[in-house]
Amino acid sequence: MNMRAAVRVCVFLLVLALGLPLTGCGEAQKMREYNQGILTAGTAINEATMHFNDAFEAFKREYSAEHRDALIQAAGELNDAYQLLGSLEAPEKYSQVQDCYRESADLIKKAVEGYQEQLGSIVSASDITEDFVWEMQDIDDYLSQAREKLMEGSELGQAINEEN
Repeated sequence: MNMRAAVRVCVFLLVLALGLPLTGCGEAQKMREYNQGILTAGTAINEATMHFNDAFEAFKREYSAEHRDALIQAAGELNDAYQLLGSLEAPEKYSQVQDCYRESADLIKKAVEGYQEQLGSIVSASDITEDFVWEMQDIDDYLSQAREKLMEGSELGQAINEEN
């Protein structure tokens, strides 16, 4: 996920969060909690994505155990941020939105597990083989799918907000 995509994701999440209407006395508290959760998770995802991108670029520029470990740590932070979003309890009318966010979190978890496994096997630069690169590309597909699910959920939330 590049920096531009990370910013767009954060913007979509913030638009959704700020657009959540607070209607009905019983729903108001749940909506406020969901709104706050979206804002918190969106910020965490944006920060974790930037950190992951920086760590990935450093690893690509020059292999070192330090860069590898930083990338593994950044991948874990990315997973934590997405899991935060996926764990939110949505008001009923946003349940489909939250389903997309949960799917996105599941996909990120698969990607991070793959990164941790592949990167953990790298001891020296000579371990970065063609097979390693292909495996990493397959893992990157999970990141792309997670981003698409995140966008789908955010767009669905915007559509729900526009109906009200």
